[in-house]
Amino acid sequence: MRAAIGRWLLAAALLVPTAARCAAEFEPVAPGAYLLSAEALAAQGAPAETGNVGLLVGDAAALVIDTGASYRQGREVLAALRRATGQPPRLALVSHALPEFLFGAAALQDAGLRVVAHPDCARLVAQRCQICLDRAIGLYGAEAMAQTRVPVLESSGAGDWQLDLGGRRVEVLDFGWASTPGSVGVFDRASGTLYAGGVVLAGRVPMLRDADFDGWIAALGRIARLPVQRVVPGHGPVVTLDAVAQLRAYLLELEAEVRRLYASGASLPEAVAEARLPAYAAWVGYPELHRQNVHYRYLAVEREDFDAAGTPGR
Repeated sequence: MRAAIGRWLLAAALLVPTAARCAAEFEPVAPGAYLLSAEALAAQGAPAETGNVGLLVGDAAALVIDTGASYRQGREVLAALRRATGQPPRLALVSHALPEFLFGAAALQDAGLRVVAHPDCARLVAQRCQICLDRAIGLYGAEAMAQTRVPVLESSGAGDWQLDLGGRRVEVLDFGWASTPGSVGVFDRASGTLYAGGVVLAGRVPMLRDADFDGWIAALGRIARLPVQRVVPGHGPVVTLDAVAQLRAYLLELEAEVRRLYASGASLPEAVAEARLPAYAAWVGYPELHRQNVHYRYLAVEREDFDAAGTPGR
């Protein structure tokens, strides 16, 4: 065990960036609970579209939650991890299958760290993330994405499970198909901190492309029933359960508006143009992502209508 820890520390040391710039740091949000913000990672260089990284530290080990958007950002995570704690990481967990949270995984794996995900998440990454990587290279350039590869993620198994970090037992919550298939969160009851991954976004319009709408609503409802003091979202600052309620309200208001327009006979282009929710217009991504969400929900409502029409007796 000591030899394995020594190898990890040596590998991590070799990966520490040497550029003379202000390093990205894990900042405490509660005793033993930390956040390396997306903004701090992006400040180190492209990709600009990246997600928050969490860290929970016990007496014997640490857990990393999400990994950054590139190999270079994964190296930044490793360097920040060494500065934040002397405890060896037990493993890293990818919370959901979006590029800004998983493309740093290869750097962690090369340093000897296991990276796990829900089996549905791992399967989706294997099926489609080469396309995501090719797109990122085209967007940010080969230099920014150098050494980045699609990680092979270990399956953590389905269902809720616990991890003992030594005097700190954390809970991995299986939200099922919510924001993406195999969405998970990590709840630290000791501090009341929930790392919600892609299931919670703060001040940002959610993306419904890969979501199960009802599953997402159910996941937010489950979170609201937990004894949570603070939520670390996949994007945005640390928030309270009020932000969870706001995200749920957006989804429900979106659904109600799309169904109203569909029932009135509006076409898909008309619904996309008319389904405005001004209460959320200041959220990041509203002009583009909200229109996309209207598109996805309209098609879902239309399919539901067609299926109902084709059911005998209805």
